[in-house]
Amino acid sequence: MGRPRNLLGDYVIAAIMQATENDPSRKALTDRRGLEASGMFTRGVPSSYSLRKAMQSTLLRDALRGVNIEIAKYIHGLERWYIVDATYMSKRYFQKSGWVQLSDGKSVYKKMKTTKVFLVRGRDTGVVAG
Repeated sequence: MGRPRNLLGDYVIAAIMQATENDPSRKALTDRRGLEASGMFTRGVPSSYSLRKAMQSTLLRDALRGVNIEIAKYIHGLERWYIVDATYMSKRYFQKSGWVQLSDGKSVYKKMKTTKVFLVRGRDTGVVAG
């Protein structure tokens, strides 16, 4: 019969943990006993492979976007200043192309090795708000 399917909330928690610990996808969530004992996951700890596959789905990305919106609501009253951090991340081996917006506003699909990610975080709390 196999393992029970993980819930969307389990994948959201796992994705946030992976990002917080800055782990590569193959090494994410390797302390399975400790994570299962923590009680954070409803149906067990997702495997690193299933998390990697789930990150490709728009459902999980939309859920993570919703989490960021809720976090931004909570820190809005605590923060007056925000910092924009920009970093380059390498593209995954299975995704060598992506949509790029040109300066004229037109979107094109082209090959790329890295992608630029912008994070908006609170100056005092350090919490990512967008």
